[in-house]
Amino acid sequence: MTFLFVRVCILTIFVILSRPDLNATALSNNAATTKSWQRRELLRSTSVAILSGSAIWTTNVPTVHAKGGSSNISPDEAFENLILGREELITVAKKYLAKRDLDGMRDYLEDDNRRINQYETNAQVLLSSKRLDVESKKAIGTIRRYGVGADVIIMYGGLRAELDHTESANFNEIQKYLVKTLDSLEEVIVICRSNGLGGEQKL
Repeated sequence: MTFLFVRVCILTIFVILSRPDLNATALSNNAATTKSWQRRELLRSTSVAILSGSAIWTTNVPTVHAKGGSSNISPDEAFENLILGREELITVAKKYLAKRDLDGMRDYLEDDNRRINQYETNAQVLLSSKRLDVESKKAIGTIRRYGVGADVIIMYGGLRAELDHTESANFNEIQKYLVKTLDSLEEVIVICRSNGLGGEQKL
């Protein structure tokens, strides 16, 4: 519920500060693409479809590669790290974005020990394991192979890159990248849960 509440809060801010180029056609086209994969329907919040409609695929955004962490972890630990990474992004939204505190956001995310900064390491553990089926691995993908996991890497990279412009950081762009990172990471988590990760029984 906390995650959905934060998404609604971000949506409210996003609508108020929305850019004029986000039109109904873009929303409709993206919603149709999203529905092509049934598991995405598990993201029941209506804000998912609305916020996903604002996606702008950016091929020249620098990515932030994983720092710290260890690949010598189990798939269950890797999945838990994804959950913790999501919680970190929620903290960013509630504590810093809502107050337009970009300096605080920058300092918070610069910590290499943040789980979100170790996304690639944890995702690779999951993709290399037998806990995910073939379809799920393809759906998540990597930075070299399109999937919602690539969206996490690229959108989070865009967020960090925009924050690095200390004198000219664009709040609307930062907000967009944060929302898209949260959206994509939640989809990765849904895929993992559909394979039994995060449940009481661990195969």
